Amino acid sequence: MADNNRLHSVNTSRILRTIRLNPGISRIKLADVLDLNRSTVTKIIKVIIEKGLVLTAGKNTVQSGVGRRQVNLEINEEIGLILGLEIQHSRYSAVLMTINGSVLDFLMVPTVLQKTI
Repeated sequence: MADNNRLHSVNTSRILRTIRLNPGISRIKLADVLDLNRSTVTKIIKVIIEKGLVLTAGKNTVQSGVGRRQVNLEINEEIGLILGLEIQHSRYSAVLMTINGSVLDFLMVPTVLQKTI
């Protein structure tokens, strides 16, 4: 059972990483790229959509066969923010970004060094 949970966790991470790097990818393309069973991808996508981590981003306008059009997937930018800090002797910097890496704000402040007696 522990191995199944670990495998599910690894596959979920792989799927999330692939969606982040390939916005608009479909479930079928995910299954092909990651060499996973389509039903596995569908089950994992269902869970992460319910958790609000991934959004559907419309359907492909170009269809490569018969059947339903493929649904595009993308990471939900509103699930959180990333704060990056760099602290150096002469200054510090901070950057605030969305999950997809869009910079929202940047700040650089020189440090004031006081001489000790």
